[in-house]
Amino acid sequence: MTHLDFGCFVGGWPTHKVRHPSFDNLRTLHCRNNIGGGYVSATHAIFWNDPYEAERDLARDLWGQNAYRHVMTVNPTLPGTWDDLRRGEFPVAGIRIFPCFHGYSLTDDCVKPLWEFLREKKLPLFLTPRMEDERTTYLFHPRLPDLKKADAFLREVTGFPVLLCNVRDSELPLLRECVLAREDVFCDTAGFKGGLFLLDEFYAQGLTERVVFGSLSPVHCLRSTLLTIETAAIPDAEKERILSGERFLNVLTR
Repeated sequence: MTHLDFGCFVGGWPTHKVRHPSFDNLRTLHCRNNIGGGYVSATHAIFWNDPYEAERDLARDLWGQNAYRHVMTVNPTLPGTWDDLRRGEFPVAGIRIFPCFHGYSLTDDCVKPLWEFLREKKLPLFLTPRMEDERTTYLFHPRLPDLKKADAFLREVTGFPVLLCNVRDSELPLLRECVLAREDVFCDTAGFKGGLFLLDEFYAQGLTERVVFGSLSPVHCLRSTLLTIETAAIPDAEKERILSGERFLNVLTR
């Protein structure tokens, strides 16, 4: 099956240079690494006072690119958010949120309309607790993710698939029970930076069944994340399922 990147981005970063920020750069990088497409978000949508402007730019980049799907970033604390979603100006394959950047909790009232929208449209949630390592964020300080609240959210709020994005390898085992309790919760590989043999351990725990490849490129190095999968001592068939996102795609097409 085609290898897919479920956690890639287009755009720059406010605190350091991103050397390959364009969609053409991303597509070239994917081609060099045998990746046939991906689910793409806009980094600028995290920071611009009107995220929808960044989404329009990304939609223009992705127009006619059948191998790439648009994952729209939503800040539910902003006025006009629901109008932007309901307008449906361009097709989206998922909604990405950044509670730790935008200053709200998964239990706040402002996000409840989003859960209904996802259920209605049968779209996945790309829940992103961080982008960079918190120790490097010296100009602004996103709130640290609360794993207890994430655990409660995954248990209580259902009806749409969830992809946990850039969750650290030390955090995923803490969420193991609630992740495996649902068939529609997955985690990408962008945060697996803790050391060697990570996927070997996750495979032994049954967690690789819920893992898909996500690079966080161009903010993170795609190749290093890819090597985490390629060098793992797990069956080649399991590597292929992770790289293709076969299990996640099956959930999305139900």
